[in-house]
Amino acid sequence: MPRIDPAMTDQDLGIKAADSLLRSCTSGQVRYQQPAPHGVIDDCFDPASLAAIHEYFPAPEMMKPYPGQKKDCIDRLCAPLSDNALGKSHIASFQQPAAEFWDTFQHHLNNPAFSSQLLNAIIPANLAKEKDRHPSVHLTTVLIRDSDGYSLGPHIDPPSRVFTILAYLPEHQGLNACGTRLYVPKNPQDQDRFPKNGKTQDWANFFEVKTIDFVSNRAFVLPRTAEAWHGVPTVKGSQGQRKMILIAGMKNNLMDENQ
Repeated sequence: MPRIDPAMTDQDLGIKAADSLLRSCTSGQVRYQQPAPHGVIDDCFDPASLAAIHEYFPAPEMMKPYPGQKKDCIDRLCAPLSDNALGKSHIASFQQPAAEFWDTFQHHLNNPAFSSQLLNAIIPANLAKEKDRHPSVHLTTVLIRDSDGYSLGPHIDPPSRVFTILAYLPEHQGLNACGTRLYVPKNPQDQDRFPKNGKTQDWANFFEVKTIDFVSNRAFVLPRTAEAWHGVPTVKGSQGQRKMILIAGMKNNLMDENQ
């Protein structure tokens, strides 16, 4: 596990982590694939940033159960870094220097120039109508820990969300099966029949067609499209290591409640 550079301040590390994410997303690694446009980025964060992320990732007792304890998310803990439908930002409850690191990280994401560059990298012109090419996007971040038993049925994110980035953060190998899955409806006619508002659908109506392996420092990038069915079958053997950063690009500063 890489170590934090003692010569860098925690503010510098927060900025470096955000910039590292942006460089990865704009480096050409996001090569869109089927069945829905999506990208997979390896070595998402540079070693110094990754070390800080692991060091300052909150312990389970510093996080909260997913609001409402929905059946789908009963085994999920979260810590929002920005105010949203999941509640107030948890940064104020973090101890220093973690609070400074995450506050700087989120503040840098809030910079309009940053979010605009990220949007341009993730939503290429051929994925959006020209009138929707540059929606007003606000980046919201949630730190997540999932335990064995967590699952989330096939769904497409609500229209309020433009894209999602999931940065996988296991601390050891062998957890590939804990990754996100991509699905297609068994009946092609159901592509338009099923609601696309973040509500999960019946597993029996879908084929699983791809797994994004849960590999350390890998980012899964998913623009919201009409084909972007994704979910997570019941997590097993995670050893408490299904850790990730979820960054959502939201329209009009809104945050949907379906993570």
